[in-house]
Formats: sequence, C-alpha cells, structure tokens
Amino acid sequence: MPDHISPSQIDMFNRCAEQYRRRYILGEKIPPGVSLLRGASVHKGIEENNKYKLTNKEDLPERSILELIDFHFDDYKNRSGYVLTREEESIGASKVLGEAKDMAIAMGKVYYKDSAPNVMPELVESKVEIEFPKIKLIGILDLADDKQRVIEYKTGKRWTQGRADKSFQLSFYGMAYKVLKGIYPRELIIGNFINNKKPVYSEISTQRDENDCKVLYNRINTVLDAIQKGVFTPCSSDSWQCSEQYCGFALTCPYYNKK
Repeated sequence: MPDHISPSQIDMFNRCAEQYRRRYILGEKIPPGVSLLRGASVHKGIEENNKYKLTNKEDLPERSILELIDFHFDDYKNRSGYVLTREEESIGASKVLGEAKDMAIAMGKVYYKDSAPNVMPELVESKVEIEFPKIKLIGILDLADDKQRVIEYKTGKRWTQGRADKSFQLSFYGMAYKVLKGIYPRELIIGNFINNKKPVYSEISTQRDENDCKVLYNRINTVLDAIQKGVFTPCSSDSWQCSEQYCGFALTCPYYNKK
C-alpha cells in the first residue's frame, strides 16, 4: 500500500478498478484525450482568476482569463501529449485540437459572464489531510466562497441532480470543508459548462451532512481493503466511461469491446 491516497484515485477505482490498477499499480501513463485538455485548461484559467480575486477582491479582465486558457491548453498539450479516438483520427488532429481550444475559450467567456461575478473566493486550492486506519487521504478543495458554498466546475456532459447528490467528489469536498472550517458547507454546487455548439452554463446545488460523510468513510475503507487484497473489477461494459473517448486504456483493455 502507498503511504497516502487521493480522492481522484478513489474516484477512479469506483469508476473502474481495472483502470486504477493499470494507472497506479502498474504505473502505466496514457496521454490525456483532447476533451481532458479542454477541461484542464478551463479549470486552470478559473483557478488563476480565483487566486487573483482572493487577494484583490475583483476578477481579472476577461481578456486575461481567455489568454490563460489559451496558454494552458497549449502547455498541457505540449507537456503531456494527447491521444485521439479513432473517430477523431478520421477528422484530423489539427481540426480536433483547434475546435477543442475554441470551445475552451468560449467556456471561459461564459464563465466570466455567468459565474465569476457571483463568486467571492474564501478558500482556493486548499490542502486537506484525513487520517484513515490504514492510510492517509490527501486532497485539494478547489474553491469555496464567502457564502459557505463549495463550487466545482465541470466541462462537457450535462450533469443531473441525481448525479450531483451521489457524487463521491462532492462528498469528499463536504468532508474537507468540515475539516477546514468546522462546519459543513451550506451547499455544494456543480458549475456545469455544457459542451453544446455554443456552451451554456448551469448550476446544480446539493448538500452533504454527517451521514453522507459516514457513508463516504465506509466506502473509502472498502476501496482501501480491495486495493490491499488486489481485487480490481472492470467498469460496467454499458457505462459511457468505458469508451475510447474517456479511457486511454480502452484499446488495450481485455474487458473493452472494440467493435
């Protein structure tokens, strides 16, 4: 067992334990898909704006946020590389990358107009350590504001209320906020940039309490026990996550149907 584990690792195990095994047990690294380049660059632009706003109490100019997104898209692409699905290969890398960057910048414009003015950060990229019987869980709380709200931005697919209510990541954020502030957040919000022809922004609000954190604690302990015993079951074959677009291991996975 490692000396610590992160919420993103636990979340990956919950999605597909075989993917977790490939990445964290075998140490295989696959370059991100183009959609992840898009999402990461948007997140980085938002993060840097919130760090600036935490000190200066105002947003960066819109142009600066868009330039940050543009820069980080190219930076992630150059440092990490990228993989294309078979469909994207048929379209061509140049067009796929260009459209992804254009969408990232369009999402940045929507963020500046529809979300940024309504958020005054109080916690940005705050580290949290939670002790478990066998291991330490170390994670980062991305953003909480002065209204006791935790906000997590997501790009791509439209989230549903049910998904937000059951999200492992949001449950961890609720636990993390309690560790940092001594109380549970008033609400947790998914700020969803939906990848339409023109991106739109929507918010889904949910809550977490002591019972949610007890359930989360039990789930994490069960995952840790499975890792220790070497039990790594694959993702359900009918899950949207079991695809070339969302899993870089798909084409070399014995559980993936390549039809």
